Amino acid sequence: MFSDLAELSPVQQQLTEINNRYSLLGVRLSDRQSELDSIREEVKKHLDNLRTLGNFLDKVNRNLPKETVPQSKEEAGKTSKQIKFHSLIEYATSTALY
Repeated sequence: MFSDLAELSPVQQQLTEINNRYSLLGVRLSDRQSELDSIREEVKKHLDNLRTLGNFLDKVNRNLPKETVPQSKEEAGKTSKQIKFHSLIEYATSTALY
């Protein structure tokens, strides 16, 4: 087009400025799209990892004996007391032997 911006009419100068801004906007949009694509792929990886973890936890949960998983806070408290009691007995028994 014209080599010097000063040689252009005011309307042509404005059009040149608009075209430059439009071109810059296109570059920014392309950069943003690339960034969004990258983030989308990262989110997909995290989602796949979460699904894998969820499947693993479901499998582990199905394989746990039902009586070892307390169904209420009270049952959990009782189980905790029993474990502490048995641990204390084992400790006392093992230290008494030495």
